[in-house]
Amino acid sequence: MFIVSVILRLPNLDRPLSKHHEFCTAIALRIVQIWDAEGIEKFGRNPVMNYPGAENKYINNYANTSGDMVDAEGNYYYVSHPPFAYYLPYYVFTVLNINPTVLSLQVLNMLLHFLSGLFIYMTVCLLSKTRVRGQVFAPALVAFLFYIFAPPTMWFQSNVYMADMLVHVIFIIGLYTALKMIIRERFSTFKYLFAFFLSIFLMVYTSWLGFFFTFALLIYGFVRLQDNTGFFIPIALAMLATSIAIVLIIYQYSSINGFDAYFREAAMRFGMRSSFSGASSVTGWISEKINQVVLLFFNYAVNYGHIILLIGVLIFQTFKKKMPKLEFSENGYRFIWLSSLPVILLHLVFLNYSGQDFSVLYASAFYAVLMGIMYDKMKAVFAKRSLQMWMAGILVLGVFMYYFVNRPGSESIKGFKYSHYREIAREMKSEIEGGEVLFVSGYKPDPQLITEMRRNIKQVKSEEEAIKFLKFRDLSDGILFNSEADGSIREIVRIKNE
Repeated sequence: MFIVSVILRLPNLDRPLSKHHEFCTAIALRIVQIWDAEGIEKFGRNPVMNYPGAENKYINNYANTSGDMVDAEGNYYYVSHPPFAYYLPYYVFTVLNINPTVLSLQVLNMLLHFLSGLFIYMTVCLLSKTRVRGQVFAPALVAFLFYIFAPPTMWFQSNVYMADMLVHVIFIIGLYTALKMIIRERFSTFKYLFAFFLSIFLMVYTSWLGFFFTFALLIYGFVRLQDNTGFFIPIALAMLATSIAIVLIIYQYSSINGFDAYFREAAMRFGMRSSFSGASSVTGWISEKINQVVLLFFNYAVNYGHIILLIGVLIFQTFKKKMPKLEFSENGYRFIWLSSLPVILLHLVFLNYSGQDFSVLYASAFYAVLMGIMYDKMKAVFAKRSLQMWMAGILVLGVFMYYFVNRPGSESIKGFKYSHYREIAREMKSEIEGGEVLFVSGYKPDPQLITEMRRNIKQVKSEEEAIKFLKFRDLSDGILFNSEADGSIREIVRIKNE
């Protein structure tokens, strides 16, 4: 069934990077490509964003907001997330001797999608006290299928790779690991403690969701501590893993240009993404937050509307007393707490960030496992074949939504040509004669174009500003592309620093 999901995605694979957050893939790929070209040790294992060559230095293309995260050689660094999401593809590709390309990154992302689905299956088996290695367990299979064919997982665990996506995989693994340790109360078994510690550390060392998962775990652990002192061990381990990750992040990123520079950048990124930023007036801020909440609900409706529809049917059938009441065991409530609270907290704290629809990916674990539980309840009321047909119909609706949002062919749902950035890149490359600095006016170069070019491009307002930059860098030649708002080139000017 997973292979079927890959076949369904073939029309969208290995095409030019375009819209629907493929700029994330472009940023991650740029970092891995530069490491591959020059070696990761040269940059202190930090996420560098400037390609090799003097013509690419001191150009801040979506690297950092403050402009302070730059080294003495003019390399800017992307420190908006911890670095583990870039380490994983880099070391996998290095070990397997694979070139870092769009397709190789997409294939890795889909393998992580499959791994996530397996842990969803294992989670349902764990909650149902069923052996994973026994016969296929129908509710777990249903959960696996709803996870694999959910619109956000099919897209964001395929075409879009970034820390925001990798942390979701570790979140699912960490969720299963924590539940297994808690349910079996294995608070002194090394393999459980090691897996728990490692999942927490890697989650925090990847993205923000790890902090909220740790917070949810600590709340649960402290509540249970009065009944079971064994919870002291996972509490201590969670705090230790989080603390080590935080210290490592600060130490590593402050090595670029000092502690002050990193803390300024971190504060600016937090401010941009948090729920507290926005309009200066109270009414404007409230209006902005209402719009963000509406957008968040819209994203959930688009990505999980088919599942929400089924939940509505269940509630209706329960109300009519044609179906057993949906009840959860203690383990079920543990799952609900650990799978939903971190996502809710992330939306509450980072409402501005949550407007990006990949943030609803994190809820897919909750919805998928819930579907498995609902299937187990519904099979007592509906005939097996009719229930299977109904479930299949809901899955087809999910695939339809995937295609509706991510339309195969030559253009997106909004009429944007998928080849847009590649065409601009071809025109630019045809004009390059040597190591000229590339300038553009009238347009801020998107990450997709930067990665397609494998060159950094300096945005300027005029030819005079471009000449000033060449003098600052003591470089002689540049090319200025006067562009339209979408990046289309309308005039080419060759610049000499004489």
